Amino acid sequence: MNSLIALAIIATSATFYSHIFRKKIEETIVFSVLSIILILYICGILSILPIGWYLISLINIIYFIFLLFNHQRINIKLITSFGLIFIITTTITSLIIHKYRIVTTFDEFNFWFIAVKNTYLNDELFTSNRSNVLLKDYMPASTIFHYFWLKPSPSFDESSVFVSMNFFISSLIGQCMSLFKRNQWKHALIAGFFILMIPITLYDYIYTGTYVDGLMGLIFAYILFVYFIKRTDIFNIFAIVFALSVLTLTKTTGIIF
Repeated sequence: MNSLIALAIIATSATFYSHIFRKKIEETIVFSVLSIILILYICGILSILPIGWYLISLINIIYFIFLLFNHQRINIKLITSFGLIFIITTTITSLIIHKYRIVTTFDEFNFWFIAVKNTYLNDELFTSNRSNVLLKDYMPASTIFHYFWLKPSPSFDESSVFVSMNFFISSLIGQCMSLFKRNQWKHALIAGFFILMIPITLYDYIYTGTYVDGLMGLIFAYILFVYFIKRTDIFNIFAIVFALSVLTLTKTTGIIF
């Protein structure tokens, strides 16, 4: 149920942004994910993390009401794209594959899942004083998104962590599908297969783990993709700024953190 609620929130905000900015929905899905992480991070710093989740929910209720009253003006072509099919397919596959899955690798058991569980149980960033996480200098971007996904759940569900990570990844690599027109379905099908395979050749745990190394590479690739491939407009400027912000919040690397 928590996955359906998380997906409904993301779908609503993505449809709203698609309507406002005239972008394909695969472009606005990742924009929604990035904005959710940043809103929750700010609320986490202010020690009002659960309020951030309810604020996001309230905003999306407003978005939904707006879309309901303006449904005749929504461009269906923007929200029925190859990218949406790609993300839906990968998400359903992830839900099936990771159902009832539990953590088995040492690093995930020793740190990442403890960090996510502390965030979920304490309704605070795992860097807080109440957290029993030892390595508190790690950045919390991925755990924040897992928290968003898990928040509606009455209990901590390990499988949802894998599903949310897979969704984040598919929303990033699904950007490539926005390059194809509706009559290029054969090219889109082939491209969809290859963009799923390429990350595995670079990082073999990309779809089966919750390590952030592969995620960082994909966020950086997304930034380069938007900067060099997409035309410069206000939406893409915000997308790059949001992605850069989330990238610096993903792991303690680089100059800033």
